[in-house]
Amino acid sequence: MSIRKAVIPLAGLGTRLLPLTKSVPKELLPVARKPVIQYVVEELVNAGIQQILLVTSKRNVAFEDYFADDPSLIDNLIRRGKQDLLEQIDFNHLECRFMFAHQNIAAGIGDAVLLAEDFVGNEAFVLHMGDSIIMHDQGFMKRMIDLYEKYNAGGTIGIAEMPEEEIRSHGMVIPESDHEGGWFAIREEISYRNIDVLPNNYGVIGRYIYNANIFDAIRQTGLEANGKYDLTRAKRIFMKQGEKILAVKLSPEEKFCNAGDYETYFKTFLDFVLEDREYGEMLKKYLKQRLSIASKTKPNRKQ
Repeated sequence: MSIRKAVIPLAGLGTRLLPLTKSVPKELLPVARKPVIQYVVEELVNAGIQQILLVTSKRNVAFEDYFADDPSLIDNLIRRGKQDLLEQIDFNHLECRFMFAHQNIAAGIGDAVLLAEDFVGNEAFVLHMGDSIIMHDQGFMKRMIDLYEKYNAGGTIGIAEMPEEEIRSHGMVIPESDHEGGWFAIREEISYRNIDVLPNNYGVIGRYIYNANIFDAIRQTGLEANGKYDLTRAKRIFMKQGEKILAVKLSPEEKFCNAGDYETYFKTFLDFVLEDREYGEMLKKYLKQRLSIASKTKPNRKQ
C-alpha cells in the first residue's frame, strides 16, 4: 500500500522568532505569496498524500481557520470577479483531508507524534516538520516514499549537504558504510544537541517516513523517563530493533529552506520573492539600488 498519511507537529512556541510568533505560529508566516505551511502541504499532496494530521496547540487554532472555507470571503471575491484569488484560497482542489489534534502542553515532538497513533493505525506515514520548504522541488518526497517501498525499509530520512553552522542547528546522519548516489543506509542519526564533531556534512531537513513500530519505541522512552517521550531516543531504539533507515539526499537542483529563526526566515523569504514571476525583477532592482546607496554612504575608516 502506498503511503497516504502525513503528520505535521505544529504546537511549538516559536521562541526564536519572538515577538513575531507571539500570536502567529511560525508556520503561518509568509514566504513570498504563501505561508510556510502551505508549501509543506502542497509538497505532501504532490507526493500522493491524501490525509494530513496537523498537531497543534489550543493557542494555534489559526491553522484550522486557514485551511477551512470562509464563505463570506468567498462570496465577496465571487461578486468582485476575483477568480485568481479564489483559486489561491481554495484548498478543496488539493484532494486532501485535514485532521487536527491538540497537544495540550509543549511536551516535544515525541509526544506530538504519539498523539497521531490512532490517525496512523498500522500504516507507514510521513513525519514532516512544518517550518521547512524545498525550493525547486524535483519530487523529493516522492523519492523518499519510493525508496521506502522499494527496499521495504523501516523508514527514510531527508538530508542535504550543509555547512557546519546549519548542521549544528538541524542534526546529522552517519552512513552505515561507504556509498555513492542519492541515498544510503544510515548507522545513526545525531540530534543537533549532541553534535561534538562533524564526520560529514549530511544535515537533516525535517522529513521522515516511519512504519508504525515507531510508536512503541516512543512509548518505551516514556517508560524510561517517567512519561517524557523523546523522539531522538526512540529512533535509536527503533534501529536497534532491526529497522533499517535510508537517508535520501536533495538533488543539486533542490535547495533546503526553513523558517526556524530570523536569519533563516529572512533568507528564505528573499529567496522566494526574488523568483516571484511578478515582483522578482522589481525586488532585484530595488535591492541593487539600496546596496548601492548603502555602499556610498558607508563612512570611511582610517587604515
